Amino acid sequence: MEPDDLHEMVTFLKQEFEAGRVKISSRRTLEALLRVRLGPNGRIDPSTVDTSVRALARAVMGIVIHRTLREVPLRQVQSEYFEILEDNFGRLFSEARRYKVSAQRISEDASERPSLVSAFCADVDEFAAGLEEFWNAYGPVVAVHLNDLTSLKSVFGGDIFPSYTSNIACSVGLYMDTIVLPDPLSRLFTMRAALSPKEVFRLAVKHALNALGYRELALAELNPPIVVIAPDRFGPDKGYTLTVKTAGEADALTHASSIFGRTFNDAADLIEFATRSGNPDQIVRLMADPSRLLFDTDWSGPLPDQLSRFLAESQATSRLALTYGEALYMSFGGRMMMANDTLLRSAWCRGSPLIDAPTSWKYLQWKYEYDAAAGQGSKPAPETIISKALGSSLLSGLPSETIIELRRNGATAELRELIGKGIDEINSASDAEATFVADEVIANIDEAFSNHDETLRDLTSSKRKFYGLDVGRYVVSGGLGLASLLTKSPTLGVLTFLSQLGGTLAPDELARRYREMRSKSESLQRSPVGMMFHHLKGKFGFS
Repeated sequence: MEPDDLHEMVTFLKQEFEAGRVKISSRRTLEALLRVRLGPNGRIDPSTVDTSVRALARAVMGIVIHRTLREVPLRQVQSEYFEILEDNFGRLFSEARRYKVSAQRISEDASERPSLVSAFCADVDEFAAGLEEFWNAYGPVVAVHLNDLTSLKSVFGGDIFPSYTSNIACSVGLYMDTIVLPDPLSRLFTMRAALSPKEVFRLAVKHALNALGYRELALAELNPPIVVIAPDRFGPDKGYTLTVKTAGEADALTHASSIFGRTFNDAADLIEFATRSGNPDQIVRLMADPSRLLFDTDWSGPLPDQLSRFLAESQATSRLALTYGEALYMSFGGRMMMANDTLLRSAWCRGSPLIDAPTSWKYLQWKYEYDAAAGQGSKPAPETIISKALGSSLLSGLPSETIIELRRNGATAELRELIGKGIDEINSASDAEATFVADEVIANIDEAFSNHDETLRDLTSSKRKFYGLDVGRYVVSGGLGLASLLTKSPTLGVLTFLSQLGGTLAPDELARRYREMRSKSESLQRSPVGMMFHHLKGKFGFS
C-alpha cells in the first residue's frame, strides 16, 4: 500500500473511532491503533501501523465507500447513460421507430453517407473519452447495486450486444428478474483501431439504436429493475482484460488440442503447426475431431472452404496479413475469451450467463466441458439453460409495456412456476439437456395457452347464450343488437324483456351473472397467460 493511501485510510479510521462511529472489540487492535505515530513529514509513519490496523482501516474505508455509492440511485445512472445515447443517436432512433426500420438497415444506410461517417469519426475520440469518464465515475455505483440485488440475474455475453431482431429482455424477463447488458459502445471503441472508420460508425449506430430500445425497461420504476446497462470492463480495466485474455488463450489451446488430438505448448506452437501444414485441406486432414472446428453456425460447406473464408474476412476486418495458423488461433482465442468474459462478469454480479448467439453458446458449452474435465469450475446454473430456452423465436414479440405491466402486477412468481414446471434438475449445458429444457418450456407455455384458449371459447359461448338464455333468438325477434347487451350496462327494460321471453331468470339475477361474466373476461385478459397469449398466440397456432 502506498504511504499516502495508508495515511488517508488510517487517519479516517481514527476520526471514525473518535467520533464513536466505529467500535473496536479487539483489545490488540485498539492498542495497535494507539501506537500509530506521525513521521517527521507530518504523515502517518508506516512502520508504526501493524497489519490489524491496516486491515481494519481498509474494511472501514470500504464500508463507507460502499455506503456512499449506494446513495446514488441506480435509475439515475441508467437515465444519464440513455441521455448520452439520445444526444448522439436520438434522431436516428426516432426515424427508425417512425418508419419501422431495423437498426441494421438504418446503420447500413447511414454508413454509406461519407459526410456522416466523417463527422462521427472526427468526434469519436472525444466521445469515447467522455464515455470512459462516465463509467469511471458511475461503474462502481452500478456494481454496488447489482451486488446488492438478491434477485435472479442474467448477464448477457458472447457478443457486443443482443441481436437487433428482438428484445431479449422481453422473453428472458418472463423468468429472470434482471437482465444485465454491457454498454456496447465501450467494447466497440476499444476495438476501433482495428476497424475501418466506416465500420466503426456502422456498428456504433447499430448498437446504439438497439440499446435505446431497452430504455423503457431500464428506466421503469421497478425493484428489481428489468434491465441494467453495466460498463464493459474488457479494455478499460487492464487487470480484468489480462485475466480474460490469459484464460481465453489457455482454453484456446485446450480446444485446439481436442481438435487435433495433440498437445500444444503455447500459441506459437499451435500457429506454427497449422501454418506448417500448408493449406486448408491438409490442415483439416490432420484433425482428430473436425466437428469442433466451428467458425459460425450459419456457415455451411466443406471445412477447408470455411477456413479460407474466415482467413479472408479476418484479414479484411483487421487489415493484417494472417497465416492459416494465426487465423485458427484468432478464431479459438476470440471465442474462448468471450466465454470467459461472460462467466467472469456473471460471477462479478452474482448472476448466470445469458448467450443467445448460437456459435458463442457452443463455445460456452465446450468451456464448461473442458473445465469439468480438468476438475475446475462448476456446472451451469439451471437459470443459464432456462434463459437460453426463453430466447426461442416463439417467445419473441412481447412489447416492453407488457413485461412492465406483468411485473407491476406481481406476476413474476406465477410466470416462473409456469415456465419451470416439470424441469426438476438440470445437470449440464449439453445440446441434449438444452434441447430438453427448451422443449419443456415451450410445452409448458403451449399447454397454458391451450387452457386459456379453451376458457376463452367457453366464455364466448356463455356470452352468446348468456348463461342459458338463447339471447340470439330473442335479439333477432326483438330487433336488439347483441353488442348493446354485452358491452353496455343492461337496462331493466331489456332484462325484463329477456326474462319474460325466457321465463326463468329474474332481471337482477341476469344482471349479476352478466357482471360475473364481464369480470371473468377482464381477469382473463389481465392474467399473465392472457397477456402473453394476446401477443404470441399466432406463433403457437391459435387464431
